[in-house]
Amino acid sequence: MKSLVETVFNRNCALALAFVAISMVATHPASAEELKGSWAHVSGSDNQPNGSVASVEMTNTASTNDKDWWARVGATATNTPDGGFSLGNDDAYWFVITYNGNFGLG
Repeated sequence: MKSLVETVFNRNCALALAFVAISMVATHPASAEELKGSWAHVSGSDNQPNGSVASVEMTNTASTNDKDWWARVGATATNTPDGGFSLGNDDAYWFVITYNGNFGLG
């Protein structure tokens, strides 16, 4: 169990980092050149129904439910619509949006 000092220190560090990040955004507006790229990019060619090559998997190893969550971009032959986006866990797709904005829940 963390001591009170460790807990306060960790929270203060997180708040300080958030403040610095917000300050940097506020004092350094992005130029058109800086907006061209992305901070992170996941790329892959995947046409398996529940493929993971072009997806992001999120896992909390402290969870007792042992569930992974997946963010996927679809292609032909996948369970996510071609050009669409989905969020789901190991059990199901819980949120799906098509390339033209239609969406479904559950």
